Amino acid sequence: MRLKYNILWFDDDTDWIESVEDDIQEFLLENGFILNFDNHKNAQKLDTLITDMKNNTKDVDIILMDYKLLNHDKGDILIKKIRQQEVLTEILFYSQDAAVRNKFKEECIEGIYFSNRSDFLDRLFQIIPHTIKKVLDLTNMRGLVMAETSTLDLLLNDVLINMFSVLDKHDSCRRQEIIDKVFHKRLKHAHSIKEIEHEKIKRKGKDDLEFKVNTKNKEEYISDISLLLENIESSDRFQAVNKLYKIINKKVEVDSSKFDIFKKYDDEIIKIRNILAHVHEEVIDGKTVLKSKVRGYNKFTFSHTEFEKIRKSLILHSDNIKKLDLEICKNL
Repeated sequence: MRLKYNILWFDDDTDWIESVEDDIQEFLLENGFILNFDNHKNAQKLDTLITDMKNNTKDVDIILMDYKLLNHDKGDILIKKIRQQEVLTEILFYSQDAAVRNKFKEECIEGIYFSNRSDFLDRLFQIIPHTIKKVLDLTNMRGLVMAETSTLDLLLNDVLINMFSVLDKHDSCRRQEIIDKVFHKRLKHAHSIKEIEHEKIKRKGKDDLEFKVNTKNKEEYISDISLLLENIESSDRFQAVNKLYKIINKKVEVDSSKFDIFKKYDDEIIKIRNILAHVHEEVIDGKTVLKSKVRGYNKFTFSHTEFEKIRKSLILHSDNIKKLDLEICKNL
């Protein structure tokens, strides 16, 4: 589970699925997740899918199934597999047949739930939070945030590459000047490191070799911005997008609303990620939390409630960065 909540859904009534899909999507967004469902109109691939789940080649957070799609034998096989704990994923069956529902009540199998269609959403919304907490303890949640922010870094790389393409189209002569201006700190830092290496090599009588290496690096950065993007931090990307926006906005028309949201990226994503990199687990008032060890940020504690807010911010900024990239690409 990352930010996607994966539902494996067996139902041949696509109209009914569409009638409840928006409600499920909204509920998941409120909990900081994006709906992703794999719908099957029959149960022919059920055994294969269960095997894939058991082998961890298919990520499923919950199975939803219209029981009428199963014949009697299939249903018994599935129940047997669950009893043997071959599949630990929660399953919500739904049926209008009272006899079938009563049978499941008698079975009392852990991880299996039942409802009719009329109370399907209420039952589902009771189960989903349980499935989230079961797989996402606070330490795993910290890992999720780290992974998602790395994905956002890659999205921002695309934005920056496209921004430079727009600039090249309108003012290619200033490419080196703009790169020096936007990435001045990072280039200076890289140069300082090279100077240290230069001194080491100089002492070994290899001064000319080091000079060539230094010069080549800067030329490569100017001709291929992706090389530079491999060696910068998240904060560099944030600052670069804002600086480039100010330059681009003087040359082409760009929707400023996307950048208004992006201004919050540093506080809502980068700083939170940096704090989470230095936390430790504590028990406060009987609840396990992650507490910051960063000087000046000791007041920060992260519980499931805080992580819910962070997941929402990750979804918001991921969506906004993609829209921002589309806005930039309009000018290519």
